[in-house]
Amino acid sequence: MERDNARKEAEELRRKLAEAFRHMPQFFSEFLFSEIEEATQGFDESLKIGQGGYGSIYKGLLRQTEVAIKRLQSQGSQGPLEFQMEVRVLSQLRHPNLVKLIGSCPETFALIYEYLPNEGLEDRLNRVDNSPPLSWKTRIRIATELCSVLVYLHSNKPHIVHGDLKPSNILLDLNFVSKLSDFGICRMLFKDRNSTNNTTVSCITVPKGTFGYIDLEFVHTGELTIKSDVYSFGIILLQLLTNKPAFFIANEVKHALKAGNFKDLLDPLAGDWPIELAQELAGLALWCSHKNRKSRPDLRSDIWKPPPTTPSHPQPPRAGLSSHNPPTSSRSGDLTVADLEIASPAANDHRKELTTPGKGRSLAPSPIWCQAPGDLSHRRRSGIKLISGDLSRRRADLSAAELDPRR
Repeated sequence: MERDNARKEAEELRRKLAEAFRHMPQFFSEFLFSEIEEATQGFDESLKIGQGGYGSIYKGLLRQTEVAIKRLQSQGSQGPLEFQMEVRVLSQLRHPNLVKLIGSCPETFALIYEYLPNEGLEDRLNRVDNSPPLSWKTRIRIATELCSVLVYLHSNKPHIVHGDLKPSNILLDLNFVSKLSDFGICRMLFKDRNSTNNTTVSCITVPKGTFGYIDLEFVHTGELTIKSDVYSFGIILLQLLTNKPAFFIANEVKHALKAGNFKDLLDPLAGDWPIELAQELAGLALWCSHKNRKSRPDLRSDIWKPPPTTPSHPQPPRAGLSSHNPPTSSRSGDLTVADLEIASPAANDHRKELTTPGKGRSLAPSPIWCQAPGDLSHRRRSGIKLISGDLSRRRADLSAAELDPRR
């Protein structure tokens, strides 16, 4: 009886998605249940690489390709809803720091992703299975990549709020390039035509997420905005610096900065942190995780600063789904996102889209911690002064080769 109901639900879901699938990009496929079953050897427990309230994740071989197959819980309405949301969002987006959704199997509520061998950021920070620690350079790059993909999502029309940002949802590929995953509870925010340009786009919904990372103002009001992701980003940034638990981490960092002993709070496994840069990042993280949503920065306008416009290099349009241009940078001189990346095929593909024939590469924005000291004014956010360090003297130290986490 339960199997019959599941089949009916799957057929209804297949019918709802049929029209959408007709417009899916060519890189997205729909798989048969028999293919999924064969790829996972009948959902063999030995191939299970993850499990949670959402269901189970299996490593599999599908059409001669290593993949990760997430099988969502089919009981109740939550499984089908999360399945629809993840397919709707990830099948339409491409960014070097978004996990790639290869296809789906509505019959068994399965989602098929690229396989990423280096686990999640949470496991790497906690050194599960005695894995080597991530260097401070790699952690800064991961923060840059996360900021990049959030700017991309928040700039999309409609705006996309992930809603469950946390280290376990940030996966790492073979080269330790980060990939944001798990969009099951994300929300699309549509702007009211009658609203002014200054109106913050939001939606009222039942708060969902993970305590420690979820925006407390969202919990109290039920009003979800892109600033909810900004809050979670701030907490993750604090964890990259300190590797402390998410609960009360903001207060712990704030007290350490005021007491002048913040260096003692930094994760020693990351190596010799440049203290000025670490303080700048901590101040930025506290700004992002401010209790008042209106006091938090906008990642796109406050953090991801555009480069100066020059006649030979006009400033390109900001990143968005319509242009498929992720916020990455290839300009020389200042320390930029490109300097903090370990190249991957996906990143290279997107960099090609930033090239204008005959004019070289377009200039794209980069986060404030990757820019020249003059771009970081002395300002106070959440009572913490962001002290501008001399980043130029570290440019040579932050070469792509030295950012290799295995060093």
